[in-house]
Amino acid sequence: MLEASGLSDPIAIAELFRHEKLRDRIFLAHVWCIVDAVNYLKVIQMAERLKRQIMIADTLIINKIDSGAGNLSDIHESLSELNPDAVRMESTYCHILFNGLQNLLKGFPLALTREKQHNQIKPYGRAPVNTVTLKTTYRIGRPRLDLFLRDVEQKVIRMKGFVNLEEGETLRIQSVFGETHADHIHHYTGPTEMIGIGFNITASDFGKKFHYYRKS
Repeated sequence: MLEASGLSDPIAIAELFRHEKLRDRIFLAHVWCIVDAVNYLKVIQMAERLKRQIMIADTLIINKIDSGAGNLSDIHESLSELNPDAVRMESTYCHILFNGLQNLLKGFPLALTREKQHNQIKPYGRAPVNTVTLKTTYRIGRPRLDLFLRDVEQKVIRMKGFVNLEEGETLRIQSVFGETHADHIHHYTGPTEMIGIGFNITASDFGKKFHYYRKS
């Protein structure tokens, strides 16, 4: 089993498996794609890479249906337009009955049966997102950290890391599509270090904003 990154181009991966040096050693049996029901409709219109992942999938698992967020009927409609041939399943924590899926593995994956359609789509280059990092020994006050997080969380898809506070505590930061959580942790001895992935932010801007709020 191969787990590709969240921004990978599955069409390019399928082509790689068909290379003469690999096609007799690796067999592409099935392609799974996990759909985040909470955030799917927020990003699908601006993320070409996500559309391509859906187009090539044999099974689409619509996850986090227990959250109550997202319109499931709209999600199903969008997925059907992008890939009407894929099996769609709803789940929580990606719990599905695998026994019911074994028959799906007997056929050929859509990546192969729809090869002509996929051949018309050129492999996608680097995803149009930026990765930003911050590493500093400076500490920041909790109120000023909250201001910083509110400023940048809408510009990043994903952000995580550790922040040392002036109050002597350390927080673990986890942010996904603007939903940010900060938890107290113990026994962390490293510096403040955060990484983010987003469409409209640069590494310079990320660092400047942190130090602006830290000193304000």
